[in-house]
Amino acid sequence: SPPALPPDGCPVRPGGGDAVELSARELQARLRAGQPILLLDVRQPAHFIVARLTGAENWPLPQMARMSQEALLQKLDGLQSTQSQGDAQVVCVCRRGVDSLKAALLLRMAGVEAWNLQGGLQALSKVAPQTLSVPALT
Repeated sequence: SPPALPPDGCPVRPGGGDAVELSARELQARLRAGQPILLLDVRQPAHFIVARLTGAENWPLPQMARMSQEALLQKLDGLQSTQSQGDAQVVCVCRRGVDSLKAALLLRMAGVEAWNLQGGLQALSKVAPQTLSVPALT
C-alpha cells in the first residue's frame, strides 16, 4: 500500500527524507485537543530547566545518540508508561528544530514514528507562548 500522507500542517521534509515535521500551529492544535503526545525535549538539562514545554520529558540528544536501537526503544517505553500514554505520538523538540530533527531520525531508524517540531520552541513560542514555562526563549 502507498505511504500515508502526513496530516495537515506536517510537511514532509524537503529532499524526500523520511522525517516528518510538525508545524507549531499543528502541535498547538493537537495539544489543545488533548491528543496523547509524548514531548521529548532533546536539549541539555541546563537549557531544559530555563524554558520547556509543560509535560515535556528531557532526553538530551547526545544520550540518545550513544544508545543502541534496543536501548532507545526500552527508554521510550519507560517514558510512555510513566506518562500512561502507550499510544502517544512522539514529538521531538529543541530550541530551533535542528537537534530535534536528528533525534526524530534516530527514533525513526529504531522503528518509532517520531515527529520533529519544525522551527523548534522558538516557532512555538510565537504561536503559543503560554505553552512554555517562561515567556520567551533567548
